[in-house]
Amino acid sequence: MITEILGLDEMTVNQGKKFLTHNDVNRQIEGRMVRVIDRDVGTTPGSPAEGDTYIVDQLGGLWSPATVDDIAHFFGGIWVFWTPVEGARVWVNDENIVVVYDGANWITMTSTTGTWTPTLGFATPGDESVIFSTQFGSWSRDGDLVMAMFNLVTSTFTHTTASGNIEIGGLPFASANLTNQSARGILSWQGITKASYTQINSVLAPNVSLMTLEGVGSGQTISPIDEGDMPSAGSVILVGHILYKA
Repeated sequence: MITEILGLDEMTVNQGKKFLTHNDVNRQIEGRMVRVIDRDVGTTPGSPAEGDTYIVDQLGGLWSPATVDDIAHFFGGIWVFWTPVEGARVWVNDENIVVVYDGANWITMTSTTGTWTPTLGFATPGDESVIFSTQFGSWSRDGDLVMAMFNLVTSTFTHTTASGNIEIGGLPFASANLTNQSARGILSWQGITKASYTQINSVLAPNVSLMTLEGVGSGQTISPIDEGDMPSAGSVILVGHILYKA
């Protein structure tokens, strides 16, 4: 016999070595209902300790037998996988949040807030030199939705060999790896010179922790902002926010 919700083995009256069933059930409860170390580790951990648990986010290596969103539990020297039931909740150590399984996905149970340090540079830095007089970011997260705000003001911004798109890096959470997700953010700006482009947006592609910028103008093709659009020795101000799914 097993329990109706978690499918845990029950002991019977005449069962031998009942302690084995009891110990196994204890381990299952501990592994499935308490905490996980990480939920976006990206690869099977190479040197797990006994009792380590993770939410499975990929199926390579020793996690190949699992299903995405299973709880991977390392005990007895092997990985065991538990399928969550709707309503299961665990603490995520590296994020300091509680997540709940809604029957399809793990979602954040409570809103959280924090700060982050945005960076600024070109895709290929070359000899760029960037010094900030203001460099600050804050964020709030409710479930998988993240609002990230940033305020960047440079006192030094020089480059002669840098190339590629300008990037604002250091976002507190990577964007979700969803096909066709491309979030846009509102931006106040200075230090960008792109003729016929009157609006600059921040852009966040899937599965990244950095934003690029794009120019928009009447009758113009949307175009990324690169080193040619940001003069060396200019004074750069970028203040904005972006809402995205993590």
